[in-house]
Amino acid sequence: MYQVMLLGIGALAIPVGMAGLRPIRVQSEAATPPPARSPESRTTPPLDSLLHLVIDHDAFRVTRAPASAAYSPVPSEPMPVEALPPKPLLMLTGILWDRDPAAIVEGLPGVEGGRLLRAGESIGGVKVRRITEHDVTLSGMDTTWVLEVRKPW
Repeated sequence: MYQVMLLGIGALAIPVGMAGLRPIRVQSEAATPPPARSPESRTTPPLDSLLHLVIDHDAFRVTRAPASAAYSPVPSEPMPVEALPPKPLLMLTGILWDRDPAAIVEGLPGVEGGRLLRAGESIGGVKVRRITEHDVTLSGMDTTWVLEVRKPW
């Protein structure tokens, strides 16, 4: 962070320094100091005060106050992971083919045994999307199942 700040100060100091360049005269220690200039003639701050100027006017914080939480690249404690309910093991026992087909599905959440379902019905968060002669499409719990009828050996 200080490297970035020093680069910014350097970028600010180049134009300021270029404006005040003049030949350097070597003076003896006994020589009198140069006369002080009036505040009106002085247009730029001295280079050593630019660092304080940049720090005092931090461009990255609108409130010009330090952050309320200290930054740490390593979190102090791991984020809690919500335990998702396990996906049910669904099984298609049979299809009743008629004008309004139905399917017998086992393993639905909260239901013991098989349940007769028609297209559009839902139980335990699992909805029947489509029933064909050979398979049933179910969706729910961020999953889509395509179940086929169990075939005997």
